[in-house]
Amino acid sequence: MKIKDICEALYALPGGVVEARRRPVFKPAALTVSGAVLLIADILAVDSSSSGNLAAGLLMIGSILFFGGAIAIAVRMLGDQRTPYYVTDGSYLRRRERYYDRGRLAELRRAVEAGDIAALDAIPESDVSALTLVEYYSAKSDLRALCIYEYAEFELRAVCAVKIVGIDCKRA
Repeated sequence: MKIKDICEALYALPGGVVEARRRPVFKPAALTVSGAVLLIADILAVDSSSSGNLAAGLLMIGSILFFGGAIAIAVRMLGDQRTPYYVTDGSYLRRRERYYDRGRLAELRRAVEAGDIAALDAIPESDVSALTLVEYYSAKSDLRALCIYEYAEFELRAVCAVKIVGIDCKRA
């Protein structure tokens, strides 16, 4: 089982409450426009004979913003990457990973199977990723998709089935 299985479980919820959507291009477009504005300001407003450092700084920052934003727009428009979108809230689901020691598997599994977020928050995290809790959650509501993975033989393997809490459905 791969981490994408969490997204597939969310997309399979009844009523189509979670959809696979592309990320919007508004932020990369804003970066591209601000980079273009800085490049135009460098060309028109800055006298390079008196302030060479300012002109070089505007040129560098403007070109980084312009090309970085243009590349991000191209990746979002031409790529096939989709992100879970919760239709009820009108927002994209956020992804978080938490790492735990292998000795915490039993209490971690109990908390996930019960859907107890307070118990998950109470379990101390670790810097070692022996166990990884992958969580997709909505910032506006209590929808969460949880799954525990263990690191074994250079890959992450699912320890339990995907648990979806915060929504009334038969699949959770």
